[in-house]
Amino acid sequence: MKPKKKHIIVKAFLSQKESHIVKCADGTSIELYLGRKYGENSREINPVVCEVTHKAEDVEQVDVGDLLIVHHNTLVNEATVIKKDYSEQSVIMPILADNMLYAKIDKETGDLTPLYGNFIAERLDVVKKSIIIFDEGKKEELKFKILAAPSDCNDVAVGDNVICYKLSDYEMVYNFKGSEKRAIRIWKDDILAVYNKV
Repeated sequence: MKPKKKHIIVKAFLSQKESHIVKCADGTSIELYLGRKYGENSREINPVVCEVTHKAEDVEQVDVGDLLIVHHNTLVNEATVIKKDYSEQSVIMPILADNMLYAKIDKETGDLTPLYGNFIAERLDVVKKSIIIFDEGKKEELKFKILAAPSDCNDVAVGDNVICYKLSDYEMVYNFKGSEKRAIRIWKDDILAVYNKV
């Protein structure tokens, strides 16, 4: 199978967020099945992790066998499905290699490598300006610290503090080795400024 220009073909398991593995104190594990598919938040319901099976020659930053995190609506588009396997609840489909491919997952450690102008960040704590504490643990809405940067962006580096548009951050919810993980993704065009004071 050969994808067209700037596309990759991926395989995704549709039920990837339906169960979690909980490790007990005695070393045993229990697999819990969740009724998540009946929820309202598409970011938490829809599958977002897929494996690259084929790639076009002009696609960079991604290789066959890579695990990727994609936008939460990408893998549920029935119109683009090449093959659906009901027994293993998987789909094979082409997707465009662009900024909707958020990050690559390291198969051993689970570390994220951002792709195509996306950054991995964390919200900064609100700086206390008085001795009166109103909200303990409150986070800044527009200020983030960059945890991982893509190879194709030189303006912002790991460790930089940035200011972004309001609501421009995207919380990715994904499953890795049976555990739910969360990370914040920011696109390069949503970063307004870099500053070094917290």
